[in-house]
Amino acid sequence: IERDCIAIDLVIEDNTSHAKQVFVDVAENALGITKSVSKVFDRRRVVNRALNKILSDPNSSELFQNKVDLQLDRITGGNPNLLGASHLADIIKILAIGLGGRMTESKEALLDEGELVAATEEFCNVLVVSFPDLAAIYEGTKTPNGLRGRSILVSTTMLRVLAGVYHELRTVREQSTDDITAFFGKLAPRTHAPVTAGSPSGDLWLSVGETEPFTEGAAAPGARAQQVKELVAIITGWYGDPPAGL
Repeated sequence: IERDCIAIDLVIEDNTSHAKQVFVDVAENALGITKSVSKVFDRRRVVNRALNKILSDPNSSELFQNKVDLQLDRITGGNPNLLGASHLADIIKILAIGLGGRMTESKEALLDEGELVAATEEFCNVLVVSFPDLAAIYEGTKTPNGLRGRSILVSTTMLRVLAGVYHELRTVREQSTDDITAFFGKLAPRTHAPVTAGSPSGDLWLSVGETEPFTEGAAAPGARAQQVKELVAIITGWYGDPPAGL
């Protein structure tokens, strides 16, 4: 016990109201902090450094400007944000090393945060051009919470799926952004939610996958790892061998 060390953080704040806010913030996070807060605070990992560059850059994509929740990991209901910081960090990672990729120390050393930012911006541009719903969010004519439940694109899981498909097509198969944009554009008419039998979205999504990534009445794909992995593989396969009507 005599050799043990205890870290003490001293916050010096002369403003009484600010001091009270610090007290409340510490109390609310006493049992732990969310992944979003952790990734915003952590600057050791290259993905988190890229995340913070995107969040702090006033010239970053309007798809993310003031639309990333820095506190919450679950973005539901009336939340005006498109996704949480942890989701954006996950998308950055997927674009860099793929959906099932593992960030080893050797990979970490090879990645450059500036390149990760550029790849994420490129992905955003493709999404905005391909999907009218995301273009409306980008332009500010619609809000994420206004589209939530009406479009499968306003789903953190679907955005991760699209990032996985984009990585496979852009990085692994070395397809052009124009070709990927044209391919994603074919999916756009099939992104209405809820996904119901007899609708354009239901006709496409309800029949795919052994893990049933989409179920009747869903507004987003299932988030289980097996479902996300299978959906990425299926959509990637459609690039060269599309189903009837796509």
